[in-house]
Amino acid sequence: MGGLATAMVVGAGLVVLPPSPAAAVSTGRPTAVTVAADGTSYVGFASGGRLLRITPAGQPDGSVALDRTDPVTALEVDPGGDLWVDYGASVSELDPDGTLLTHFAHDPGGSCPADSAHDPATYGGLEVTADAVYIAGRCRATVGVYGTGGDLEATIDLPGTGLPRGIAMAPAYQGLPARLYVSVPDAGKVYAYNAGSLRSEPKPAKTLVIQQHYGYRDPEPGAVVVDEKGQLGVVDVANNAVYFYNGPEDYWFYRALGHPPDPASDRGFLDRPTSLDNVGDSFKTGLWIADSGNGRIQRWDHIGTTDWMADAMPPGDPGAPVNTAAPAVTGAPFSGRTLTCSTGAWDGSPASYAVSWQRDGLPVGSSGATYTVTPADVGSELTCVVTATGADGTTSAPISSEGFPIPGADSPPYVVEKPAIQGRASSGSVLRCDPGTWTDDHPTSYLWGWLRDGQLIAGTNAPQYYVVENDISHQVTCRVAAVNAHGTGKAALSDPVLVQEGDGAGPGAPANQRRPSIQGEPAVGAVLYCDPGTWDNAPTFTYVWRRDGQAMGGTEKDRYEVIADDRGHELTCVVTGTNPSGSDRASSPPVTPRGSVTPGGGGTGRTCRGTASVAINGGAAYARKPYVELRVRAPAGAEAVTISNDATFRRADTRPLTRSCGYRWTLDRTSSRTPKVVRVRFVGATSAGTVSDEIVLDAAAPRLKKVAAHWSRGRWAWVLTISASDVGSGLAEVQVGKSRSTARTLRWGRPVTNADSSQLRWVRVLDRAGNASGWYHLSRF
Repeated sequence: MGGLATAMVVGAGLVVLPPSPAAAVSTGRPTAVTVAADGTSYVGFASGGRLLRITPAGQPDGSVALDRTDPVTALEVDPGGDLWVDYGASVSELDPDGTLLTHFAHDPGGSCPADSAHDPATYGGLEVTADAVYIAGRCRATVGVYGTGGDLEATIDLPGTGLPRGIAMAPAYQGLPARLYVSVPDAGKVYAYNAGSLRSEPKPAKTLVIQQHYGYRDPEPGAVVVDEKGQLGVVDVANNAVYFYNGPEDYWFYRALGHPPDPASDRGFLDRPTSLDNVGDSFKTGLWIADSGNGRIQRWDHIGTTDWMADAMPPGDPGAPVNTAAPAVTGAPFSGRTLTCSTGAWDGSPASYAVSWQRDGLPVGSSGATYTVTPADVGSELTCVVTATGADGTTSAPISSEGFPIPGADSPPYVVEKPAIQGRASSGSVLRCDPGTWTDDHPTSYLWGWLRDGQLIAGTNAPQYYVVENDISHQVTCRVAAVNAHGTGKAALSDPVLVQEGDGAGPGAPANQRRPSIQGEPAVGAVLYCDPGTWDNAPTFTYVWRRDGQAMGGTEKDRYEVIADDRGHELTCVVTGTNPSGSDRASSPPVTPRGSVTPGGGGTGRTCRGTASVAINGGAAYARKPYVELRVRAPAGAEAVTISNDATFRRADTRPLTRSCGYRWTLDRTSSRTPKVVRVRFVGATSAGTVSDEIVLDAAAPRLKKVAAHWSRGRWAWVLTISASDVGSGLAEVQVGKSRSTARTLRWGRPVTNADSSQLRWVRVLDRAGNASGWYHLSRF
């Protein structure tokens, strides 16, 4: 099973890691990805010249020669299956084997300046429909609307001066008209244009400001994708995330994938994602992400599970030398010192090499195997780029080294020698992670994590790890980030170790030596983190947050966002350390929130103004848990909200009006078909009266009593008779298939038939809230 990409939480112990300092993507990293109807994906690079082709299963499948060598800004597969490539100043249409069908220049023409303000991985985008080509300008704050033959039909002048990136056309759905979405990274906004007005008076019908979550960097919206039900996906490059918004519900934010905000190379994590695509107009077919900082393409399913990851290196000429180990930079990271670039390892017996150097992904005008660090390099990241040429003259793709940071006086630590695992890699033993060496000789602290086959192991934010039986025959890696007064360095990984079967002996039960502590500002709206403290015998950790000694439901993570209910009360985090020999528990000293902070750096909550209303979970009809999110609109004059589960407001809670418009709330926990009603009054605006919304709380799974099959001559198929019941939201769907993993979903009440009895072996039912019964195995027909 792939690693979940879902997140709005920080991975175990690795919090608020900064992105790579590179301002532009190097020639060896993907800048664009697109996917055809059959799941074949195509990847473009700043080096241009060729596209990498990847099979639906994630395997490299050769390359497609391009008609130009310019950097690839964006890619798109049109409804007919042809490839479109935007080069920043011109566009080409190719058939899937690379035959040129159409080429035209942007209007007005001209080439893009070669500087970081026009990085092909940061600006410029492409959307192609059956009758139009939409080009987000990499060099101008415009969107050009062209016919498929290249005639300019309209120009959309975007608000402000920021250059656009992502662009996508969404079909009409539930009263929401067809819309063209355009993201502007430097403005932190996505503009929505009604499709019907693009050729007349194009003005934004909606401006979506990407919210900055507490502890995150300023948002940098990049690629955008849409589906047929009005949903919008937006890449946040700065915070290594993909956000999702419900268009018909006034673009209600409901999900984030990618484990923001920290860059990481774990399965399902991101590092500077530059491009995103899906098949047709559906998220259910999956998402393809150009994870540029990690030099790979990831394919997620619609809930964020990683189906596969594929290394994405730019292809070279057919028959050219092939890189098998990347170049590497060595030397002292200080001004005036000389660095050396190794050429790496190659298949194909290269006859010669060409080496160039880059600063933050852009050329510095120096070539050769050595480079002398200059004062201009301090605070940046250097890479060397190697191109190999074969005896027959064929040239490889340019291959980049890993970034080599040159720290400044105000830089966070950068790794010099990577971490290393110490100890016997066998079940029952304890491994220890040496943090390596960093450019700051005396970091104030380290943040830790352990990975199994590239997937972060929950609760492992400590320098020791107890090897368990599940690790046998798998690779274990430790991850470290160093911290100093100027910030947290980018995480570094050790070499993996392969775990063998041990003798069963192990250390004793966990014992806490230094009690946990709460880090962060204790104020309403702030995010607090629980440092687990120091423990013996390498446990993994679980967390519970308490208010005045009482556990709070839904707080079983190492971070907690302070709410208004916490003001004046003592908060503690309780950590339980567990290993196969036992467990121990320890609590932090308490902190007491007093004041407030505002996510995103200020504001008075006026973004919540409008006609008085409240919506539970974005207007959903059903909920599986009593912990819900309320979204309010407050009338003029309102200064606070009073929320209650009962009409008398005897057990109400009054909270200040917030900028986010959202409040966490707990419903009456009794599960039944009677809707739970939440009522809201607005302090300071008594004329608004009381507003309410309702939702059915259904935490009970449906009951599948019996399944039988009989042969129907009229249908010439096997027909299932399913006996099931549900006490909550009511039955909604049946899943049936040859196996549980291949089961198809049918609406409840629809006949379940198939001429092949093997396709009816496994059955379960689901209710309207999404609860599922157990599987029923039908063994006899």
